[in-house]
Amino acid sequence: MLPWGGTFEAFCTIFSNSDVVRGFFVFLILVWVCGGFVFGQSQRLVIEGLKRFSDEDAREILKDHWSEIEKKGLTSSQANDAAFFLRIGLQRQGFAEADVTSRVLSAGVLELRVDEGEQLLLGEIRVDGVDKLDESLLKESMIAEMKKRRFLLESDDNLPFVRSAIEGGVGAIQSYARYEGFLRATAELVSIELPDEQRRVNVHVNVREGAQSLIRSVKTRGVEGVLLRKLRNVGDPYEKRPVNVSNTRAIEGECLRILTELGYFDTVIAIVQGIPSPDLTDTEVDVIVEIDAGEIYRLKRVRVEGSSALPDGFISKRFNAMLGERYDPVEMRQVYRTLIQTGLYNDLEMTPKPTGDGELTLDVKVEEAKFHHLSVYGGFGSFVGYILGVGHTNRNLFGTGRSFRSAVEINGRGIHGEMNYLDRWFMDSEWQLGVKVHSGSREYEGYTKWDIGAIASFSYDISDHTSVGFYSGFTHVNLTEDSFVDVEIGPSSYQVQELGAVFTWDHREDLDLSGHGYLFEISLDYATSFLIGDISLLKSQMRLAHYWKLPGRTELRLGMRAGIMQPLGDADVIPVDLRFFSGGSQSVRSFPERELGPQDRRHHPTGGQFYTIFNAEFIVPLRDSFSLAVFGDAGNLLEDSSDYGFAEMHYAAGLGLRYDLPIGPLRVDYGFNLNRERGEPKGTFHIGFGFAF
Repeated sequence: MLPWGGTFEAFCTIFSNSDVVRGFFVFLILVWVCGGFVFGQSQRLVIEGLKRFSDEDAREILKDHWSEIEKKGLTSSQANDAAFFLRIGLQRQGFAEADVTSRVLSAGVLELRVDEGEQLLLGEIRVDGVDKLDESLLKESMIAEMKKRRFLLESDDNLPFVRSAIEGGVGAIQSYARYEGFLRATAELVSIELPDEQRRVNVHVNVREGAQSLIRSVKTRGVEGVLLRKLRNVGDPYEKRPVNVSNTRAIEGECLRILTELGYFDTVIAIVQGIPSPDLTDTEVDVIVEIDAGEIYRLKRVRVEGSSALPDGFISKRFNAMLGERYDPVEMRQVYRTLIQTGLYNDLEMTPKPTGDGELTLDVKVEEAKFHHLSVYGGFGSFVGYILGVGHTNRNLFGTGRSFRSAVEINGRGIHGEMNYLDRWFMDSEWQLGVKVHSGSREYEGYTKWDIGAIASFSYDISDHTSVGFYSGFTHVNLTEDSFVDVEIGPSSYQVQELGAVFTWDHREDLDLSGHGYLFEISLDYATSFLIGDISLLKSQMRLAHYWKLPGRTELRLGMRAGIMQPLGDADVIPVDLRFFSGGSQSVRSFPERELGPQDRRHHPTGGQFYTIFNAEFIVPLRDSFSLAVFGDAGNLLEDSSDYGFAEMHYAAGLGLRYDLPIGPLRVDYGFNLNRERGEPKGTFHIGFGFAF
């Protein structure tokens, strides 16, 4: 027997029962009737006669009323109401002569027949009575309000004439006048002209300005000491601005922002004088802000979310010194900046959350970055020729957040390799430890240098812009292929052990905030022959740069550098590779690299013990990432430090092209020699990366 045979027999048995059959057919009829009712609803409205107005827009007008018809059923009264609502909607779009008739057809279908008539359009808007206000801005405010009130049509060139929208636009003119400080200003619709041949309707509006109230000063009450100083200049941007709700709220908001950043989360602020009102008749108004700073909050704990490869404590430790102390947003921003600079995080979100008892919790949400980074790079430089390099960086060595980087570079003059270790928080302190091991070989005019050495440095950020560093290093050097003539270049093999310190004051990031930035740096280096060293000397260098942003996105950059060294003890000759050299893409650009200053009879640079460099650049943006540089350079290089000064100065002027890259600008410069002497070049072409100074 087939497996479905039993089921078939049962089915036949059921249908042999006449009651069941009758019930089944009744059920089918009900389903058919209900289905026809449900699925036929969208076909019950027919709109005929539309030309400019779309069927979809007409149905949008009737949407709410049609929902009522679907709930309560279609009657002749409902049909008349639908015609009325559609006629009103058309008139609101400028079809002032529109007419709509309704008819209920068989099967419950509503037919609406439309005669649109001609559409009236808004013509000229004439505004009278304006003295200090800008008439064009008043018209713009009126049109903007009318556009908001348009129901469906989207044409900006041909606004429909709608009486209610015109009245709303007149109200917008009055609101704009009061926003500009004319607190008693009024605007009224004087007349509406008859349509012209193009069916355009001109409108006449009259404005009474009254006196304009401007903010003379902003004063704060209720605070003193540090808070008063922090809020002292809060009102400066609002002086001579109109007295209006927008400006007074902005003043309140700025006061609240400053106090919140300082840890005052319960601050209450109120404007007690200078509130915008038609009763205010003074043309100059002193705005007084009453402030109740409330209780200052202290940092109670730090909660970290999102760490996986690094422990939560790695971030928490950065705030240990602040726990229990007054909340200081400046210190928080400094920690944020330091953490981002490590490259360990793509994003850090710090949110202070008051607990209500004078304490707050700092929630830190992190997004960790990729810790391993392999880089391959290449390029070309005027001095070194081709450049090929490969490097690898692990920013999270052994899961500690410490960084280790190794790199090898080959160029047209030799090969160089180095390994760098960085511990940003040495022994969980604010001191930074760096260790570098390096080795390489490079060819220079007159000799080839091979060296191997290591240097360790400690640095400390005193503030956001100020840092100090100390370093100690050891290097073994071999000089080969000596081809100098009639000059003393020092020993061909020697060892240098040195100690040094550097102080940096860096405000270059202020360039984007205040329009100018500057940098000052000075270093002192002492090489000693004590223990294993062969060289004794004292060296110091200084660098100063200032940058300005000028109108038209142009920039002016000025820089100055100087250095001096002096042999100590019995030493009378400093090895040639330890001396200063000048000329090149970051010096006086009318000379090739290292070729400004003393030379032997074969024109091999021999270096010197004292130098100065002065640079000036004017940058003009061209297009996309390109810019033009007009520059001037000056500098000297003297053989003996006892002759320090501005003797033997060389001057250059030239043009350059810059192309901004993520790693810094690609620079192409040509410098002309302005006081060329015999044997010197007329000028020099340079290609380089990074900033000139």
